[in-house]
Amino acid sequence: MSRASSTGGVANMPAACWQLILRQNSSLPLLHWHDHKGELRAAAIAAGAINTLCSGGMFDRARLLAGSNPQLLQHIEQQHTAHLVENNDAEELAARGNAAAAVEMYAAQGNWKRAHELAGQAGPDVAAFCAARHAMLLFRQQDWPAAVAVLAEHGVSSNPANFELYREVVLEVLAANMQQRQQAAEEHARWAVEELSSI
Repeated sequence: MSRASSTGGVANMPAACWQLILRQNSSLPLLHWHDHKGELRAAAIAAGAINTLCSGGMFDRARLLAGSNPQLLQHIEQQHTAHLVENNDAEELAARGNAAAAVEMYAAQGNWKRAHELAGQAGPDVAAFCAARHAMLLFRQQDWPAAVAVLAEHGVSSNPANFELYREVVLEVLAANMQQRQQAAEEHARWAVEELSSI
């Protein structure tokens, strides 16, 4: 029988051991606990249990165990968000109020329709940011009319970082328009020459 079990188990472990356990587990939020009446031991056990619950995806149970401790609750929220991102659960991210992360996830998946829907619900700044990002992708694919359509439908922001994109899109659309006009004029001239030749 070990010394810890013969003297009452974890309840009688020296405070220095508990402090070492807390220091070695860097993923746990280090709380300001005082070692009187077993509070340090209880904190280490609760924090370890919370990490275990989060690892198992049992975030609601972890929140119950954390009670009203803001540091532990923040740690649980971070773990839950990381879990949702890792599992590509954009809908749950949006439902939990993290619309920006959900928009990013949908955009990365190429689901621009859903990204624009969520961005529109999140507010005009998020909608304009999403539109600029989508327009940039379309611009790189040289689909300038689609880039303009996205900006027209979902809005533009006054963020100076997007001004260059807007300028480039406008220049490319104007250039494409000029080329179309030139091609139409050339086709009309060919047609006119053919008509005159047939007379």
